[in-house]
Amino acid sequence: MVNLSITIGLERGRTSLKSLCLVSYHRLKIFETPSKYRLCAISRAAGILKNYRNLSKKHSVGRPYCRRPSLIICYDLKIKNNELNLPGGFHIPLNNYTLNVLKQPGIRLRSATLTVSRVCISFSKETSEVNCEGMLGIDRNLNNITAADSFGNIIVNDLSKVTVIKSASRRTIARFKRNDSRIRRQIASKYGRIQTNRTQWLVHNASKEIVGHAKTNRLNIALENIKHIRRLFRKGSGRGHYYRARLNSWPFYEVERQISYKAILGRIVGCARESERNNEEVLDMRRPSSVLQAEQQNAWLFLLRQSRRQRRKCRTEHFVQSSRAEVRPEGAVN
Repeated sequence: MVNLSITIGLERGRTSLKSLCLVSYHRLKIFETPSKYRLCAISRAAGILKNYRNLSKKHSVGRPYCRRPSLIICYDLKIKNNELNLPGGFHIPLNNYTLNVLKQPGIRLRSATLTVSRVCISFSKETSEVNCEGMLGIDRNLNNITAADSFGNIIVNDLSKVTVIKSASRRTIARFKRNDSRIRRQIASKYGRIQTNRTQWLVHNASKEIVGHAKTNRLNIALENIKHIRRLFRKGSGRGHYYRARLNSWPFYEVERQISYKAILGRIVGCARESERNNEEVLDMRRPSSVLQAEQQNAWLFLLRQSRRQRRKCRTEHFVQSSRAEVRPEGAVN
């Protein structure tokens, strides 16, 4: 259904959701499925066509189509008798862990995605906002995550095992020398999946500990913005290809993503600021001594800068409020 909707959209020149739905909804009746599945297929096709339209303005791209077979539904999702009920009379049994999560108070089912090997369920959760009393500064490094709060506590999570696992997977893929792109792609996909399964839980445990500490002590979370830090070590900077490969596998954005969504679920305020220090200090792996002390010091300095910005912002807001209170119209009564 998705590929047929894409074909219809390209033939008729329709890329928006509403216009694509008007021209393709009735032609999808050849698939004997409930109309709710057709609407979700049209929505996914509209997203693919929108990306195609944006990319085709600056690049030469091929004809878009959906490669992976999947089924997305966001209507009439219910859990009954320990099963996920889908429109059309389909039932999917759920394990105890999934049932315990989805039966929590304040959980609402949003959508379900069915692929060849897995079922993904999206849900929303209602939580109460936390009144924070301090701040937690996080310094993301290649081999660890260092966090320092305003109460003097320091948390260090070791992620050196992630670097070792990714280096081993990279060496395994590099050993394949056959000039066959299809088999090379299959091997890279296989070991990439193995690498993800072996490293994702390490990042999850580290981010969970940090967010749990912030929620227990009522702390705001402050993260540095190191988006383009890899540009410091491009080809020609004097570093070797092995060093650049280690930096390209640095999961600093994955750490930020997991901390952000866990903080949102816990109603903790998070903020990202531009880095004001030399980014090479984060990645200097040639200092075997006092590296931990330097990383703790960087976390403390970042926390101090965030605290100063917050105090300055509070003083500015207080000054503006007092100025507005002093300026009164003529004839105003106290």
